[in-house]
Amino acid sequence: MYRNVDNQKIAVYAWKGDTGGGKTGDAANITAQISIDGAACAATNDANPTELDAVDAPGVYIFDATQAESNGDLIVVMPASSTPDVVFRPSIIYTNPLTPTQAAYIDQSIATTESNIRGADSDDLADLSGQLDACLTTGGFLALK
Repeated sequence: MYRNVDNQKIAVYAWKGDTGGGKTGDAANITAQISIDGAACAATNDANPTELDAVDAPGVYIFDATQAESNGDLIVVMPASSTPDVVFRPSIIYTNPLTPTQAAYIDQSIATTESNIRGADSDDLADLSGQLDACLTTGGFLALK
């Protein structure tokens, strides 16, 4: 997890205490407390997690983390369920700083993509449209430049 970055995910695993198998269908009953850098626990911003996949990942639930919830070196998330006999262990996360180089790369990639989309002139778009039409009419392949 990157430090002080919005829109990240925290995965937790819930299992049944009697069988040890993943607990499915319990998202509405799961909440979590979060501690940042050893401070007092507080409720997470995401009231209930989303179940990842009851068939292929039984017991895995995902909390959405805010920027503030990732703003520390050590993040501890302690989930709990109101369903009896559902067991968790805390998720202990050490964050990585988003370096200026990484942040600049991300920003530049977004700006370049947006510029390329907005900067396509009408000749480029007409050429692409013509190629697509030819491809559809002849059943041929589209050769991109």
